[in-house]
Amino acid sequence: MDALACVRAALPAGLDARPPVLSDAEAVTDVANRQTLHDVGIADTTVERTLTWWQEPTRDLARDSLLVTTGTGEVIACIDYSEYDPFEENELDLAIDPVWRGHGIEDVLLDWGEERARETVAKAPAGSRVTVETRAWAGNTSDQERLRQRGYEIVRYWDRMEITLDALPERPAPPAGISIRTARTDEVDAIHAAWEDAQRDEFGFVSLSDEQFRYYFVTAEPDFDPVLWFLAIDDASGEIAGYVLGRLERPGEPDCGQVRYVAVRRVWRRRSIASTLLAWSFRDFYERGKRRVSLAVDSDSPTGAHRLYERVGMRPVLRTVAMTLVLRPEDRPCRSAAKGLH
Repeated sequence: MDALACVRAALPAGLDARPPVLSDAEAVTDVANRQTLHDVGIADTTVERTLTWWQEPTRDLARDSLLVTTGTGEVIACIDYSEYDPFEENELDLAIDPVWRGHGIEDVLLDWGEERARETVAKAPAGSRVTVETRAWAGNTSDQERLRQRGYEIVRYWDRMEITLDALPERPAPPAGISIRTARTDEVDAIHAAWEDAQRDEFGFVSLSDEQFRYYFVTAEPDFDPVLWFLAIDDASGEIAGYVLGRLERPGEPDCGQVRYVAVRRVWRRRSIASTLLAWSFRDFYERGKRRVSLAVDSDSPTGAHRLYERVGMRPVLRTVAMTLVLRPEDRPCRSAAKGLH
């Protein structure tokens, strides 16, 4: 019996399963948002974001995603599997309509997803540890307990931090020797190079090719506008010392601006460049009518990002739990790669 037939046989009577097609994006987005509205009171994604993942260059939608439908064809659950070269740390993302919780659907989909992930083990370097990760809201203890019973362990907490802008923020002068300006479209590759250098210290980093960076940050970004990106330029060398990569709307919350990434390269750290970049970005969001701005951060960030964000007035509002299942234990010195495009 093939994997799809196994899923169909395991589902409650009256339900069916099939791979999605692109026209299912709206229905799947609705399911995901019903789930997050139930759990934490907010919508958390958009059709555009669903299509971004479904159309990413490395995805085979017919093989990497699965829907559960009712007898009338209504989509009630979806699971997506994502793999990342060198295939040591991969990811499952499951969404289910809250009305259908408690019917065993989650475990059926996780069985399918874990089997799909095991197909990737052979691609990973010999002897490397191979895992699959998924996430749950910190307050959703039932989902966490289900994952623990399946052998998953908590490895990280991610916080969504937010600031409310009650007045036009000041725009501080840059540190000596640094200029701040908005980005240009012809600088995307240079910004990518700076991103690779600055982000590699963070948990959740995965190296991207130029093509992948352009896809995730430009091509697939609705209404991409480089002026939402602020660059800190070293006056002496002309190099990009740091950046804020902004998005006008946080997916699911159009009244909230989003900082996708803020970072400073090692050579230029501890000069208040990041806080200055954030202040410039906050002012820009305010001038565009956004009174809230959010970002996501690793709660154990090795660069102390939490403390920086608190100093500029941001506070944690939501937390997710990252949990991993070991598919193959390590039998050699560890290599690290991870995910986390925001």
